[in-house]
Amino acid sequence: MRIANARQGSRIEPVYGDAANEDGPAHPLDSNESIQKFSRLRGYIQFERDYQAENRILMARDEAYYDHDQLTAEEKAILDARGQSDAATNIIKPIVDWMVGTERRMRFDTNVLPRGKEDSAQAEQKSKLLKYLQDANRSQFERSSAFSEATKAGLSWVEVGVRPDFDDGERLLNRFVSWRNVYHDSMSRRNDLEDARYVVRFRYVDLDIAEKYFPERAAVLGRAAGYLGDRRFQYDEDDIYYMGEQINGRPLASGYRSSLNGMQTGWMERKQVKLYEVWYREVQMCDVITQGPWNGCVLMNTDGPLMYLVEENGWKVERRLKMRVRVAIMTDFDLLMDTDSPYRHNRFPYVPMWCYRKASTGLPYGIVRGIIGEQDTFNKMNAKAIHALSTKRVVYEKGALGPAQSNELPTEVARPDAIIELEAGGLGKFRVETDHAVASQAVEMARIHETLARNSSGVTQENLGRGPNSQSGKALLVKSEQGGLVTAEVFDNQLLHSQLVGEIELTNIEQFYTQRKVIRLLGERDAANFTVINGGEEDSDESADPITASRADFIIAERDSRASMRQAQFEAFGDIIGKVAPYAPDVTRALLDVLVDMSDMPLREIAVKRIRQVTGQRDENEKLSPEEQAQIDANQQKAELSDRLKMETAMAQLRKINAEADSMDARTLKDSLMAVFTSLESGAVLNSAPQVGQTAAAIMASVDKPGGADPIAVPASPEQPTSAGYVPVDMLKTPTR
Repeated sequence: MRIANARQGSRIEPVYGDAANEDGPAHPLDSNESIQKFSRLRGYIQFERDYQAENRILMARDEAYYDHDQLTAEEKAILDARGQSDAATNIIKPIVDWMVGTERRMRFDTNVLPRGKEDSAQAEQKSKLLKYLQDANRSQFERSSAFSEATKAGLSWVEVGVRPDFDDGERLLNRFVSWRNVYHDSMSRRNDLEDARYVVRFRYVDLDIAEKYFPERAAVLGRAAGYLGDRRFQYDEDDIYYMGEQINGRPLASGYRSSLNGMQTGWMERKQVKLYEVWYREVQMCDVITQGPWNGCVLMNTDGPLMYLVEENGWKVERRLKMRVRVAIMTDFDLLMDTDSPYRHNRFPYVPMWCYRKASTGLPYGIVRGIIGEQDTFNKMNAKAIHALSTKRVVYEKGALGPAQSNELPTEVARPDAIIELEAGGLGKFRVETDHAVASQAVEMARIHETLARNSSGVTQENLGRGPNSQSGKALLVKSEQGGLVTAEVFDNQLLHSQLVGEIELTNIEQFYTQRKVIRLLGERDAANFTVINGGEEDSDESADPITASRADFIIAERDSRASMRQAQFEAFGDIIGKVAPYAPDVTRALLDVLVDMSDMPLREIAVKRIRQVTGQRDENEKLSPEEQAQIDANQQKAELSDRLKMETAMAQLRKINAEADSMDARTLKDSLMAVFTSLESGAVLNSAPQVGQTAAAIMASVDKPGGADPIAVPASPEQPTSAGYVPVDMLKTPTR
């Protein structure tokens, strides 16, 4: 596919400050310092437009191939001249759809962990609030939209921020942003953009709306909107119409504008202005917290909860140089706003979702990029096969046909019921040839390239459930797992994206959710569970235990996204339990809840809970209730009391035997000791009281001494038991004489 003039275009060369008065700047953003900053930020944008131009055209082409727009205007003209349809068989779309469908079936649990034991209650509230916000903001659909676009084009974005008009919804937002509206620092090589200097989002805003948000800059907004006008489609390489023209060779922009010019008199044109939202990092002297859980965070005057915690706890604050995130909003000619980031996390609010990145340039590309060549060859081979099957070659000598028949020959030969009249003796001079061998070869080549496309993408026939009938189920699972390994990087990048989004969203919760709130979560069978965040008196804004008073960590508990691999692991674990069951039924009973938890059966959580009630197992991640903790403590105290009574009884018996040793012969003494020791070992006393075994060993060693047994010093009180002091009864026996 031809891409012409990817780096050429009518570039804007803005002259800054035309709206300023001659006597001096009318606004602080028109000062010399602001002009220099504007020039630097505008240079970032222009550099990325030039550097990423060719790759962005290829990204748009990749999406066009997925959307069945695979033939150029020239190729369609050739097919039309042949009388063939310009429809192309799309082998890319099923591959991408499998990836997208797999992501939508991906299941992972999110959790918020406290940094200290005293923060457990707040962490639990944050976890519930986070899940509520994910439902309220429809985060799963936003994430799926971003993944779908990244799979095709190579990159997509999700905005995690604060909604300014939060009275109409939840204060925090989480929404998909297309790559077409975002530039990033192409010098960055980290997928989390920690080494990036800037991220730029641009959008077209109606002039009247922009003037309401920036009334003091109405003049510069009007100038930018007036300059944009009809020039929008002439210079803007980022615009979708420009990309469409580059891909398809059709001037969509001119047709769009001509339709507007044909409107009736009195129609007022919708004036728009192009705004850039530039998030950038620069070194600043900042107030940095050096103590407490928020160590390293910048203390801002606008962050009331954090300022309160610093003052309340007396945390130390120092002035330090730090890379500070700032935000500027600007047109192609003027700054509209420039301020520090309002977010505590000091990150960009736009989180990238990558598919693949070029090692040489760091620029993104999707799954489509590597199989476009196979798709083009597939289309050409199919077109060639159809053309070969539908055409015929006619070879005849001069004189075989009359003048009238020669003119009608092409039409007649093409008909299946053709009638061709030959001159006398012309039958030997005339023949019609068809080349079906070429068609068969073309069809075979098309199949080969279709297979190559699937294998190179990692989405094989087995992944799609289309394996040969001769293969067994386990063979299909193995093939499917191999395909999953090829696509592992894509899903790993998706998990990284989800982790970054969760971290930023959690920090925003800790910063902005300061008031009392009641949320509702739905459990199994839509059972409603109401939770109070920042609980306190209903009529008071004060919270006894606010979630803003502590810091927590966000984690993702990953579950395998590939259904076939998950099923194979479930079956393998079930086979192991089935083999162990005849020999160790207790082990099988203990692992039964784990097996059910690995399945995809409906109401799995309820089944696991009931199994644990029967088997006595419990969830290690579940917090103990006060009643359960009290029961565990009572059982432990009861066991300790029982062990103490056994030890005291054993020591009393040994003292009695030691006292009567002088009046007993050795054989009687030994038999009495063996009877006592046997009963002690059967009661597991020697395990819990090793000093008893040590004393017994000394007594047995002295029984056979000449002159009788020496008195044995029996400890007055038992020592702390240790496993090293245990002496089995067999070791106390003496050899038979």
